[in-house]
Amino acid sequence: MDQKEHVEYNLNLPDNRWDLPPILKEVSGITYWKGGLILAVQDEEGEVYVYDLNQKRVVEGVIFGRAEDYEGIAVREEECFVINSTGELHRFSLEKGRLESQQYILPFTRKNDIEGLCLDAAKTHLLILPKGAPSLEGKKGKKSVRKVYQWNIDKEVLEPEERFRIYSKRFDDLNPDADDKFAPSDLAVHPLTGDYYILAHKGKKLLVCTAEGDPKDLYLLDEALFEQAEGITFLPDGELLISSEGKWGRGYILSFKMQ
Repeated sequence: MDQKEHVEYNLNLPDNRWDLPPILKEVSGITYWKGGLILAVQDEEGEVYVYDLNQKRVVEGVIFGRAEDYEGIAVREEECFVINSTGELHRFSLEKGRLESQQYILPFTRKNDIEGLCLDAAKTHLLILPKGAPSLEGKKGKKSVRKVYQWNIDKEVLEPEERFRIYSKRFDDLNPDADDKFAPSDLAVHPLTGDYYILAHKGKKLLVCTAEGDPKDLYLLDEALFEQAEGITFLPDGELLISSEGKWGRGYILSFKMQ
């Protein structure tokens, strides 16, 4: 990883836009895969859609499970991971002819309302972020304290300690115009800095944390531009992609180059 100290984005001026097909009107998660391809899920069908940014179309669909409320997606080489809102994790290969899906029931419930999933920088763990109740088994806790959990890919276990915590009561230290409303919808790791970018549709924010989980920056999002921002990922050069459900029309992806 070519480490950089600090990068910035102008989130009021997208560099590109992709309007997605009707099947992705309710796109709920995206992740960069390879070349010009990203993977996308929507919150009603057990299918991963391979979207070509250059051709501006879905070029393949991979069915992996039954209809569920799927929210997050991550990929490690040819292996894909999708999680639903109750914490059921699906693991399967994207290689043709090798679709054997494994399911893991993680210690979450509907009350947790899982939204975010991404691969960490070391590519050893999946990071999992609830939007609802922040503690395991759907137990109540302060929603101003969000916990990012970590699932060991090779050991197939949820680690006993979360990766880091998010304290929304401290947001005004980062941005004096910010309130503490923060219901996360997805997260991603910056490929050049290792920083975590945590997206929140409810609250209209993008939080940046260091690789250690310390808060670093906070962007306030324009609701007119980000109708219902649910997914986030990066291209290898650091270009930021944010997907939004189509509140009034099609789902879409906006991209932002580093300043």
